[in-house]
Amino acid sequence: MQRPNVSSPAKENLSDLDLIELVANQDEDALRELYERHARWLAYRLQRSLPRDTVEDVLQETFLAVWKSAGKYRETGDFKAWIWVVARNNSMSWVRKHHRPGISLDEMYDSVASQRDIGDQVADMQLLQIAMNTARESGEINATIARRVIFEGHRQDDIAEELDMPVGTIKSRLHRIRAAMRAAIDTDKSNGKP
Repeated sequence: MQRPNVSSPAKENLSDLDLIELVANQDEDALRELYERHARWLAYRLQRSLPRDTVEDVLQETFLAVWKSAGKYRETGDFKAWIWVVARNNSMSWVRKHHRPGISLDEMYDSVASQRDIGDQVADMQLLQIAMNTARESGEINATIARRVIFEGHRQDDIAEELDMPVGTIKSRLHRIRAAMRAAIDTDKSNGKP
């Protein structure tokens, strides 16, 4: 069912899910509204790990990806988590493409530099829900670590300080969490679910 084109002022009152559906139907005003809602916090988070002069380029690439993949978005999770994964993946691609010597992927996103396959899989919101449920099953602290490091892109040492835990403990917990997530995702895929 295709929605009628809604005027821009009325789009301010629509949910992100309504807007992404309009974007999937090539509504440029809906994309503009999503940009207005999310560009500022995305830029803030990207500035923590990218040169400032790069953030706008990565944001443009992010919203171009949203435009192209809006029809693939599934309403099974949080839209902000989905768009952050898109932005984070675009920022990592930028770093790889430009071979910036002062920026290392490990420093940029310690949680995903060597585990990008998880980030790619988690971009599918159904898999995100499975992954977070798996992390919650192993305890609330592990769920917090997974959310903060894997999905929000915080540095492991920052989370260690926040939780008053050694960085080595955070790393070993992340290793176990990722293994459990991979197993849950693989099981879900082998059961014929998308």
